Amino acid sequence: MLQVKERLFLEQHMRLATEPAKGLLISARELADTRQCRSHLQTWQRSMGYPDLVVTASQFSKRYAFLSLLPVLAAMTLFDKGLDGELHNCRLLSVKQEGNWLPRLSLIDGGAVSPISAGRVNWRNTILQRVFAGHVAQVWQAISRATGVKASLLWENTATYVFWLYEHKLPDVTGVNPDQVQEDYVHLIHGTTPDVFGENFHPLRRFFKRTGERKRVRSTCCLHYRTAPGAARCAACPFHDSARQKSLNSC
Repeated sequence: MLQVKERLFLEQHMRLATEPAKGLLISARELADTRQCRSHLQTWQRSMGYPDLVVTASQFSKRYAFLSLLPVLAAMTLFDKGLDGELHNCRLLSVKQEGNWLPRLSLIDGGAVSPISAGRVNWRNTILQRVFAGHVAQVWQAISRATGVKASLLWENTATYVFWLYEHKLPDVTGVNPDQVQEDYVHLIHGTTPDVFGENFHPLRRFFKRTGERKRVRSTCCLHYRTAPGAARCAACPFHDSARQKSLNSC
């Protein structure tokens, strides 16, 4: 089980709902069903005022990649705790804070398994396969079918948060084991096969580029500039020239 301080960290930094859920709960299984997924996206489109479902799908996928993956990955790397991130165990808790929609991950079974019996390598692979192939890939496939948005866009939104987690967030956590952060990150990018992600290509390796810059330039446009009149492209947009890119704020 997660310790109190571990739960608190995941709640404060990774959008894990650790208290009894208060708000609208949506099963991850619903989001993996094309018809129900489209219905939810239409609701969010109206709520957020986005112009169409493709823009809605891209912006939603950013939030969903964060809440579905980062609590699981952070628990694995920081605490050696394995949360069950499969579809059947996950729900989106839809809540607003100060007018902003900041959904959280609610786990039906919040138990955590440590890598004692099977060894850490097999344990880690099981966690990754469950949350990627057993959850996120299925939601992305449903979103793509429901809206026509390209899977590559959804996966680059996903990769962006995974890169941020391992390159910037986890290394700054007090008491972190830097070797384990690096080992898990290298394994995610270079030690896994496409089947772990439920795809016929490697969706993290495809967008991974070693760079000395704080921000990578994306391969796909996340469509942030279409979210509202006057909205800017994000700093990592592939359609900026380098001078303009550095002058803009991030999404």
